[in-house]
Amino acid sequence: MGAGQAPSGAELFWERQNWCVLLQARLGTKASEAGIEAKMRILIYKRTHSGDPDGETGMFGNRDCMGTVRGRRFDAVIGIGGVGPESTRERISGKLTWVGIGPHKSFHDPNLFRGPQVTFEHFWYRGKHGPLLSAEFPELARRMYDTNVRVLLHSTGNLATKLDGEIKKILRRAKRAPQSSRLLQGKSTGRKCASTGSNVRASTCSKKATRGKTTASKTQRRSNCSARPRC
Repeated sequence: MGAGQAPSGAELFWERQNWCVLLQARLGTKASEAGIEAKMRILIYKRTHSGDPDGETGMFGNRDCMGTVRGRRFDAVIGIGGVGPESTRERISGKLTWVGIGPHKSFHDPNLFRGPQVTFEHFWYRGKHGPLLSAEFPELARRMYDTNVRVLLHSTGNLATKLDGEIKKILRRAKRAPQSSRLLQGKSTGRKCASTGSNVRASTCSKKATRGKTTASKTQRRSNCSARPRC
């Protein structure tokens, strides 16, 4: 560009690009943590048993627990133990048992599963060894246990309440966890029907998931369903 000439559109574009790269370099790790501070939809639910999600593969819905709830739109999941006799027998009562961030949803045969199977970019699992909510996250414990809430969709985005602060603390802990191993091994055998965090409907994905496959017999479906725990 000569003296006195206005910069061209291309030159302005690359100038902005260079400025963005410089800004990101200066921010360092703060930029990578910004996702936790951004507004997120968190699915929080009570568990009555272990086994779903699978602590080895990091798959939520391997035994169809929570059914169509898995198809709701969310950016992360927090699973806590309930306080009933089943949760007590499973030794997960009142505990933070697992967290998943960055869902990847895929469908199998809709006759066998009521919702998508979900793997995560970050999968943190402790099961019966998880911390007690009442000790480490008392606001979340009060919200879920005092009002007898089974499923909660909570939106973060600020630190205006103690509950938001506790949930973000949980997410930051899980952010250091690796991917679901099933996600690392490749896609599930079911077809991916939607992008991360989107609301998935079995009715719109079932044809894609079952195209070219033989439908299971009714007897097989009944036997598979009876093997699942009540969720």
